[in-house]
Amino acid sequence: MAGGARPDGEVQVETDRLLLRPWRVTEAAVHRQLWTERGPRVPPHRRIDANGRPTLGELEDWTRANQPSTTGVLAVERRSAGDVIGYCGLVANGRGADDEPELAFELLRRVWGHGYGLFGESVGWGDTPTGTSSI
Repeated sequence: MAGGARPDGEVQVETDRLLLRPWRVTEAAVHRQLWTERGPRVPPHRRIDANGRPTLGELEDWTRANQPSTTGVLAVERRSAGDVIGYCGLVANGRGADDEPELAFELLRRVWGHGYGLFGESVGWGDTPTGTSSI
C-alpha cells in the first residue's frame, strides 16, 4: 500500500484493489448517485432535497472548488475496472480532539458486500500527507 502526494501534488492512496484520488468533474454523476442512494437515517442536509439539490451542475462546481488537499474525501476507484465506486477520507471529528480526524466513507450500493468497505481502516493514514497518528 502506498500513499502520499505525487510529484504533481495530487494526493493519492493505493491498495491492491483500490485507488483513492481527488474527484474529477466528469465523475459528478457518480457523486450525485451516492446522494440519491442515501436513506432516511442520513441527516436531511446530506440528502437530495425537495428541489432536487444538489444538482449535477452543483456537484460539478463543488469538484472544481474543492482542490485536492491532505484532508477531505477522495474518490475511490476500482483498479481492475477503472470506475469510481464512492469516496473515503479523513474529515474533522466533531467529538474528538481537533487533531484527531475521523474516517468517512460511502460506497455505491451495487458494490456493497465485496469487502471494499474494509479498506478504509487498513489504509496507512499515518503514511499520508496528513501525518496524523490517531483517527
